[in-house]
Amino acid sequence: MSIGYLPEVYPDELFYSWVSRTFVHSGHALHSAVLREFFCKRSDNPSKEFLGNLNEDAKKVIREVMPLRELILQNTMVSQYARFLPLAEKQEAMRRMEFDYCDPHFLFPVLVRNEEDAFLRYCPCCLREQRDALGEAYWCRKHQLRGVSLCYKHGCLLEHSTVSAKSHTAYNLSPAEEYAVIDTPRYCANPELLRYTRYISDVFDAPMDFERDIPFTAVLHNALLSTKYMKSSGKTRYTQQLADDLSAFYQKIGVTSITSMSQIQKALLLGKADFTVVCQIAYFLGMSVQELTAPKLSTHQIAAEQEAHHVRGRVCPDWDVFDDAAAPILEQLAHDIYTGAARPDGRPERVSERLIYKTFELDGERLHWYRLQNAPKCQAVLEKFFETYEDHWCRRLVWAYNKIKAERGEKPIYWVDLRRISGVKERNLSKIAPLIHKHTDRKTAKIIRQIIE
Repeated sequence: MSIGYLPEVYPDELFYSWVSRTFVHSGHALHSAVLREFFCKRSDNPSKEFLGNLNEDAKKVIREVMPLRELILQNTMVSQYARFLPLAEKQEAMRRMEFDYCDPHFLFPVLVRNEEDAFLRYCPCCLREQRDALGEAYWCRKHQLRGVSLCYKHGCLLEHSTVSAKSHTAYNLSPAEEYAVIDTPRYCANPELLRYTRYISDVFDAPMDFERDIPFTAVLHNALLSTKYMKSSGKTRYTQQLADDLSAFYQKIGVTSITSMSQIQKALLLGKADFTVVCQIAYFLGMSVQELTAPKLSTHQIAAEQEAHHVRGRVCPDWDVFDDAAAPILEQLAHDIYTGAARPDGRPERVSERLIYKTFELDGERLHWYRLQNAPKCQAVLEKFFETYEDHWCRRLVWAYNKIKAERGEKPIYWVDLRRISGVKERNLSKIAPLIHKHTDRKTAKIIRQIIE
């Protein structure tokens, strides 16, 4: 079932809000009718923060309005969850959201919601402006940012609706026009809290970098160098003092959810932090939005932060020695991933930087981005095993066919058999079929095309 009518999408509007307004404008009596137009299965629920499992017909109609990638970046909460991920994870998450649906909880560190963030929020002043200019209200993304209680534009408190912010139990659509009912604003008189709210909103709106891999740990480390919370050598942090001063600062300006000592340690030492934690540390340190979201750090500065961890007895590595030692290990690992030897079931995988970083070890040390930049032989290995997603899916199908053929002999093989063990999605078959001949003999390629077509 194709989408019969799609209204205009508004600036900063949640995709969920857009679908909800589509229900209102379409004239359908049941939510399920609209959900079938947008999503693949009856069991697919509309995501409050992301896109959900859109069917191909819905994607086609949406692309006539705007590119899907643009919709993801401008009308979902991806900027809150992906911004401070490593580059490889960020790129993979965007690809999966655009082309190969995956539950966002497997892509992003989505934390459990507290009471303050349990329901969709709205600003009464924004509602008034929306209704005056557009004739209807809608749910804004920036009003749903975790830990944010104000509308930075009007300086008033956000009101809580009765619409749950969770997605996993919702199979209905809740337009803001119906559920945002309080129209009397309550203003905030704390200018510092307003500036903090504006800062978080500006970080959320800032363009995300999908080209450079500059860890936010290095960015914060560089900012700390000019403060009393780190020695000028960069090898000693005074984390407890930082946590105490940060907590006192945010208590004074009225922030209710404040970054803890353990969260600061995880951010600085392990690179594990959510959007709000990084923003609170950066704002407290006086970093500009540009310094946080588009940092200009050299490879040396990034490496200096990495080498600051566990500094006792450590010396700067000889990169040529490291490259010579790591390259053959990396090549064997990449070969095993590519051929399927790295998996118990033998299924070939795509050699991605994310998987390499996760798996590679040399003398107990993981391979990090800054090490790879100093190791040309290792980089050459990754280039050797590089393949497009379409070619990788072809290899998976060929592997699955040969595996089933060896087990069944002359018995018939069906698409459901290939899909079950290859993991290839049906919606990608049109991209795969023309390329299968590159990965097997002509006869086998013809049989596989007949099965999938």
